[in-house]
Amino acid sequence: MSKDEKPSHPWRWALLVLVLGLCITAWRASVLHDQVHALAGERFTQQIDRLETDIQLRFDRTIDALRGARGVVDAHGEIDRYTFRKSLASRNLLTELPGLRGIGVIEPVHPRDLEALIGRERLDGAPDFAVKGVGGGPLSAGSPYIIRFVEPLADNRAAVGLDIASETNRKAAADLSAQRGEPALTGVITLVQDNQQRAGALLLLPVYRGGGVSTDPEARAASLHGWVYSPLVYEELLNPARIGAQGMIRFGIAQLNAKGEAQAVLTSQESAAGTPAPALSRFATTRTLQIANQTFVVQAASTALFEAGFDWLGPWRLALAGGVVSLLLALTIWLLMSGRNRALATAEELTQSLRSTYQQMELANQRMKTVLEASPFGMLIADEKGSITLANAAAEHIFGYEKNELIDLPIARLVPVAARAHHQTRMAEYKAAPTPRRMGANRRLSACRKDGTEFPVEVGLNPLPVGKETAVLVTVLDITERAQTDDELSRYRQDLEAMVAERTAEAVRAKEAAERANAAKTVFLTNMSHELRTPLHAVLSFARLGQKRVTESVGVPPKLAQYFDRISASGERLLALVSALLDLSALEQGQRHFQLTPVAVQDLVANALENVRAAANARAINLRSELPDPSLTATVDQIGIIDVLTEVLRNAITFSPDGGDVVLRAALQSDSEQPMVRIEIVDHGIGIPESELASVFDAFTQSSSTETGAGGKGLGLAICREIVSAHGGRISAHANESGGTCICIELPQH
Repeated sequence: MSKDEKPSHPWRWALLVLVLGLCITAWRASVLHDQVHALAGERFTQQIDRLETDIQLRFDRTIDALRGARGVVDAHGEIDRYTFRKSLASRNLLTELPGLRGIGVIEPVHPRDLEALIGRERLDGAPDFAVKGVGGGPLSAGSPYIIRFVEPLADNRAAVGLDIASETNRKAAADLSAQRGEPALTGVITLVQDNQQRAGALLLLPVYRGGGVSTDPEARAASLHGWVYSPLVYEELLNPARIGAQGMIRFGIAQLNAKGEAQAVLTSQESAAGTPAPALSRFATTRTLQIANQTFVVQAASTALFEAGFDWLGPWRLALAGGVVSLLLALTIWLLMSGRNRALATAEELTQSLRSTYQQMELANQRMKTVLEASPFGMLIADEKGSITLANAAAEHIFGYEKNELIDLPIARLVPVAARAHHQTRMAEYKAAPTPRRMGANRRLSACRKDGTEFPVEVGLNPLPVGKETAVLVTVLDITERAQTDDELSRYRQDLEAMVAERTAEAVRAKEAAERANAAKTVFLTNMSHELRTPLHAVLSFARLGQKRVTESVGVPPKLAQYFDRISASGERLLALVSALLDLSALEQGQRHFQLTPVAVQDLVANALENVRAAANARAINLRSELPDPSLTATVDQIGIIDVLTEVLRNAITFSPDGGDVVLRAALQSDSEQPMVRIEIVDHGIGIPESELASVFDAFTQSSSTETGAGGKGLGLAICREIVSAHGGRISAHANESGGTCICIELPQH
C-alpha cells in the first residue's frame, strides 16, 4: 500500500453484503413456501378426483355386468337355472369385479302362484328350493319378490328363495327401480350370505317383457318381468387397497338413509378410528356422490405419507442456507479486503511452486522417453495436428522407417490409402472425447510400411497431456501370424454356421406352417360361429312367434304347428352347436378364465348327477356314485368342472342300453409327484374301439360306434379336454373288460 492510499473500511462493505443477502433470502423463502403449498393443494385435489372416479367406476362396472345379465334374460324370456349359469360362465365376474358376490334373478309372484313357483324351481335343478322372509320373518303381505336363482350358487345358497319384499329397505329399492326403469341401490344392509356381517347392499336393475323400457310409467309397471340383481359387500367393492392413491389420503364413505342420516360404509386403513380428522391434516374435503338413486358422502384428508412428498422445510432450509451464505460472503469480503498483502505473498509462493512442478514434468518426460525405447511394442506420440513427435526403436522396425524419417511424419501415412479418410474421421472423434481405448474393436485394422506393404495390427490409444495440448500415445502390435490363424478358424466356423442355419430354417418353416394352419382353423371357426348366431336368433324368434300364433289361433292346420316345432328344435340344436364352437375356440385361444378354489368333490358330483338325472330317469338308467372319502377336495373352477362331468355323464347315458348302469367313482391318487383327484365315469354301453380311444377327444371326431345316430357333433369331449388341460389335469378314455367305456378325469388336489 502506498503512502498516499487511504485505508479502506472492510466491515462496512461486509455489513452491506450481509444485509442485502438476508433480504434476498427472505423474499425467495417466502415465494418458495407459497409455491410448495399451492402444489400440494393441487395434488390433493387430484387425489380426491381420482378417488371419486374410482368409486363411480366400481359401481358403473357392476351396473354394466347387470345390463349384460338382463340381456341374457331378455334373450331367453323364461330363463332356466342351467341356461343362466352357462351364460355367466364365460366371464369370471367375481375376479373382474371384487365386491360383487354374484348375479341373480328376482321375480314378483302373486301369492296364489307361490306353490307353482316352488314346484317349478324344484324341477329346474333346485330340489331344496323354499320361499322364506328376510331374517326368518314372514313373507310380504302383498306380492312377494322372490330370488329364483343366483350364481355362483355355492356362495349364495342362503339367498335362493328369499322374499326381498318382506323387508322395507329392499322392497323400496326394488319398487323405485321398477318405477323409474333405472338401477337402484338399497340402503345399507347385511347380506344373508355374508358370514362376517359387513355393510352391504343390493343393486337391482328392472327387466321388462319385450326387452324395452317404456317411457310411460303405467306401461312399465304392466310389463315388469322382475329384476336382475347383485349382492354387494362394500368393504370388498370399495376396498381402500384398490381404489384411490394408496397411503396418500385417508377417507371414510357413508351412505345417507331416507331420513338423511349417515350410515358408515367403510373407512381406509389410514383412518381406522372412523371419519378422517381434518384437524390432524394439512388438507381435508368432503364430496357427495349420487349413485343408483343413493347419496354417498366421502370425507377425505391428507396423510403423513402424502405430506411427506413435499418439501415443507425447503423454505426454512433456503432461509438458513441464504443466511449462512450471506454471512460467509460478508466474511470473505472482509478477509479479502483486509488481507491483500497476505494474498500477494501467497501468489508469490504459488509461482515458485509452479516452477518446481515444471522442472519435475521435464524430468518425467525424460523418464518416459527411456521407457518407450525399452518397450518391445511399437510406440508413437502424435500431437494434436496428427504429426509424429516421438517414436521408439520397435516402431522403426515395424514400419521400416529411420527415426529421423518418422519425426514430423503425419501419422495418417502409416494407414493404408483406402482407409485414410475413415481414419481422419475416427481421430476427430477421439480428440472430442480422449480416453484410453483400443482401436477397431470387433474389426481388423491394417497398417502400411514404408515400402507400401500392408499388415494386420492391434492399436491402442492413450491421451497424453503435454502443456495446454493433449497428445496421443499410440501403441502398435504386428499380429500377422495370429490373423492367419483366425482366418482359418473363421472359415471353419462359417461352414458350420451355414449348415446349422440351413437345418434350423427348415425346422422353423415347418413349425410356422403348422402354427398358421392351426390359427387359420381357430379364426375360421370363431368367425363362422359369430356370423351364424345372428341369423339363428332371428330364425328362433320367428319360430317361437309362429308357435305362439298357432297356439292362439283357431283353425290352423296341425301340420303348421309341427313345422314350427321342427324349425324351433332344429334351430336350438344348431345354436347349441355354434355355442359349443365358440366355447372351444375361446378355450383354444386362452380367452376363458377360470377361478380356481378348493371345492368338495362330493358337491361337484352331486351337481353333475342332478343335471342329468331327468335324462337317466327317462330311460330307466341307474346312476350311482362311489365316494370313499366324503371330505375329498380339488382345486378347480366349480362351474367348468361341473360342465365337464355333466357332458361325460350325458355321453354315458346316451350310449348305454335302457335300464343299464352308469357309475361315477372318485378317489385320491397320491402315487405321483403331485396328488391328483381321479374321477371315473363308467358305462356298459356300445364302447369305443381301442384304436379310437385317443382321437375321440379331437374336435369333430366321433367314434365309429356312433354311426347308428346316437352321437353328437364331436365337440363335447374336445371342450372337456381343453377345460381339464387348463386346470393342469388330464382326461382319457379306456375300454372296460366287461364292455362299455371308462372316462378318467385327473385334477390337481392343490
